[in-house]
Amino acid sequence: MGWPWRALPAKYPGDNAIFNMEYQRCSTAFRAYDGVDDSASIFAYHSVGPTPASDWATGDREVVCMAYVPGYLPLHSIKGIRQ
Repeated sequence: MGWPWRALPAKYPGDNAIFNMEYQRCSTAFRAYDGVDDSASIFAYHSVGPTPASDWATGDREVVCMAYVPGYLPLHSIKGIRQ
């Protein structure tokens, strides 16, 4: 997913700000990638961002989004399958 912040705040913005950014970016990316909204999909996603504050202090700003079928592994690409 990359670095979603347009401007990189020097101070850690707080867990809630990070979680909100993860949700916003991953739900948008999920919809674009799968072809449907995550609430209508058989898939779920999990996001990982730069928390706790110690990650931010090391320069980590990346958000990673992972889609999966709840209860099943492995998962191959879900791109455009509209499920």
